[in-house]
Amino acid sequence: MKKFGIYLEDFQEADVALLGVLLGKAAKRAVESIREQSWHVEFFDIDRKKNLLENLKIADLGNIEVSKHDDVTKKVAEILQNKKIPFLLGGNHQLTLYALNAFNQKPKVLIFDAHTDLYDEYMDEKIANSVVGLPMSEEEKKKDNCATWVRRFVELSPPENVAYFGVRSGCDEHMEFIQKNSVAYFTPKMLRENMQAAKDFITKFTQGENVYITVDIDFFDPSFAPAVSHPEPSGCSFPEFQELLSAIEGKIVGADVNEVEPIQGNCVTEFLAVKTIYEILGKINEQIFI
Repeated sequence: MKKFGIYLEDFQEADVALLGVLLGKAAKRAVESIREQSWHVEFFDIDRKKNLLENLKIADLGNIEVSKHDDVTKKVAEILQNKKIPFLLGGNHQLTLYALNAFNQKPKVLIFDAHTDLYDEYMDEKIANSVVGLPMSEEEKKKDNCATWVRRFVELSPPENVAYFGVRSGCDEHMEFIQKNSVAYFTPKMLRENMQAAKDFITKFTQGENVYITVDIDFFDPSFAPAVSHPEPSGCSFPEFQELLSAIEGKIVGADVNEVEPIQGNCVTEFLAVKTIYEILGKINEQIFI
């Protein structure tokens, strides 16, 4: 297996531990393609004139096959116990719930996603492919998948500890849940009309807090990220993501980038995923060393 294309350290020496999560039919191709393209993406930022990863030590732990619910949780818990920051790569957003279950004290969660993922129950052909291999009944699969993971998380953690950015797809029931439970959200239209309001919110939301960042790559507009399962129009740009990330004042304790579905002969989405990963790692680097 090809490792992620950065200067890699041994696990014991690392600040951050990368882990590929093979959950769902597309996950292995997604993780392998992201790793492959990482060798062709620079992590020096010309505009800011700095190496985003200058001091950061990163270990790539390879992949974990998911055969039962707590496989990911146990592995992330092991990373946390060794005082490393887990950074997960995968094809299925469900991995975020399993990662968050490893935290004894649930962090504030910044969700960069086109979708609310707030169904109480949901199943279709694409979702069915995302839970292949998990030992669940059909009814359990309807409750535990990438379209329901946020609902399952807020059953365990206060809903006001979750905030959405770039969200632009959800039903009236989800909107009612969001408003009733004081869940903050910013659509792409809201971000374009008042980015500063979103940045001010992030600063206040994360100040003095532990923060987990999860990026579904369909947060970005499909013109930038076509290799996704549900390409929702009118998404966000990479500069907008950079601006939002820059406003974080809390301590990043975990992150993931997910939901890439590779398109043969087109690696645009994977390049963007790698740039997104480097941007988050750069923010972690700032927090540890500046």
